[in-house]
Amino acid sequence: MTRQAGVSLIEVLIALLVLGIGILGMVALQTRSLSLDRDAYLRSQAASLAYDLGDRVRANEGQLGDYAIALGDGAPSSGSLAKRDLADWLDDIAFTLPSGDGSVVVNGDEVVITVAWSSSPSLGGNQQRFETWVRP
Repeated sequence: MTRQAGVSLIEVLIALLVLGIGILGMVALQTRSLSLDRDAYLRSQAASLAYDLGDRVRANEGQLGDYAIALGDGAPSSGSLAKRDLADWLDDIAFTLPSGDGSVVVNGDEVVITVAWSSSPSLGGNQQRFETWVRP
């Protein structure tokens, strides 16, 4: 009958390996969680910006045609209230969202507002979009 006097070195190394793999998995999970959290934050900001312009359009439906703008167009020069609204809105998008831009398509009495931005680099940096439809 032999007595075990201690733990062998190989058992300790295996336990450390298992613990290390578990810690690395938790770090990877936390990093992914932070990236998805940032992406969700940017999406909520885009929604807020789109709804903001929708409210501006409803308040100024007399100048509905002046709100039309395509992605990539610069901010319109000063002029009507609609043009000032668009310039302010595009400035807010550029300040709030990475590579942010916006477009407005007026189709009769329906307005389609699109906000576009780049997602987090850890999620691929793909172009993201949020669209909403408004009827003044």
